[in-house]
Amino acid sequence: MALPKIGAPKYMLTLPSNGEKIEYRPYLVGEEKLLLLAFEAENSAQMILALRDVVSACTFGKFDPNTAPVFDTEYIFIQLRAKSVGENSKLVHTCDCGKEISFVVNLKDDIGLTSQPKAKITLKLNDEFGLKLKYPALLDAIKYEGWADKNKTLAPIAMFIESVYDEENIYSFKEATEDEIAEFIDSLTGQQLKLVQEEIEKMPGLYAKKVLTCECGKESTVELKGLQSFF
Repeated sequence: MALPKIGAPKYMLTLPSNGEKIEYRPYLVGEEKLLLLAFEAENSAQMILALRDVVSACTFGKFDPNTAPVFDTEYIFIQLRAKSVGENSKLVHTCDCGKEISFVVNLKDDIGLTSQPKAKITLKLNDEFGLKLKYPALLDAIKYEGWADKNKTLAPIAMFIESVYDEENIYSFKEATEDEIAEFIDSLTGQQLKLVQEEIEKMPGLYAKKVLTCECGKESTVELKGLQSFF
């Protein structure tokens, strides 16, 4: 007689980007092993793929990490982790005096977004050209991952740009080659690049803040940003 399969409980969450409600389940032992192997390998592409596969499976294929904003995917993973392993993540902060302070972040209650998502993000470069920016998805991260080694400026900027536009045309980054994108970004002035970077820094991301007091009496405000900061 075959062994029975134990069904996982189901929960609901609300996507930060659009308020849509998504059903999900905790990740299973086999899926946790997949995540651990990927993170132990310290290979960014492998980690991204493992995260994508687990999030997709745990949302029953109703959420597509390939195309959804990365902050949605990371938010879902935080919820999965809370239900699968536990809501509390134990972290350590080093005080200026050198002593380590242990503290706990509640993955369910302490984490929010750095800013609220916008439906449309445009940026005027000059009187002729502007950019339409986007929230990158995991596919963008995978695509541009290999570019970073060759051009450290290219990947962190390119994955956030959807298109360039003028009064008559829209030039899609999706249809452009790596060389064309690199040439365009290299043609920006320092001030234009700074404008793009400042807009990127305003985009939503996972965030938590803790105020800690060391044995030495010094008070520290610890700000956690991005998925990896919480583990």
